Amino acid sequence: MTDYYARRACEYDATSWDALDQEERETVERFVTELPDGRILDIGCGTGYLTRLLQGAVIGVDASSEMLALAQARIPEVTFVQAEVPPLPFPDDGFDLAFSSNVYSHINRAEVRSALVAEALRVAPALIILEQAWRSNLERAGYESRRLLDGSEYQVFKRYFTAQELASELSGSIALDSPAFVAVRALR
Repeated sequence: MTDYYARRACEYDATSWDALDQEERETVERFVTELPDGRILDIGCGTGYLTRLLQGAVIGVDASSEMLALAQARIPEVTFVQAEVPPLPFPDDGFDLAFSSNVYSHINRAEVRSALVAEALRVAPALIILEQAWRSNLERAGYESRRLLDGSEYQVFKRYFTAQELASELSGSIALDSPAFVAVRALR
């Protein structure tokens, strides 16, 4: 997946966020903007598209140096750290909130998903996970073929959730339930 995200970095925003219906993009942006101010860790921050909307002392972490370069250029005042997660390279209780978008759904192994959640709740008392919502035209889970603008093609694991499914899996509460996105708040 390292190669996939390295190649996709330059087109990520255009093919992910800019490709959304304007109303859905605004719904997600408003949701992120309204999260409480504080010490926030953005896990899997990518290009910083949503990181730029978080309020307070924000740190972004991502495995892709190419994504992080774009994020740093977008929001130079934010600190970005390159790391494969889990584990998270931060101390216990270093943050007020951990936030992650479009990461959890790409983890195909339950034990790795559990480790990510445990690590997030180790460094912060609360975690918000934002993911794409399941719709009837989507497979619930599986490998999707993703063709990049350079013509390369990758098989990427993806899960889609209803808000209730994600809340049940995370033992959390629903924070957002829209036609295209769901978010859940999990507490330590």
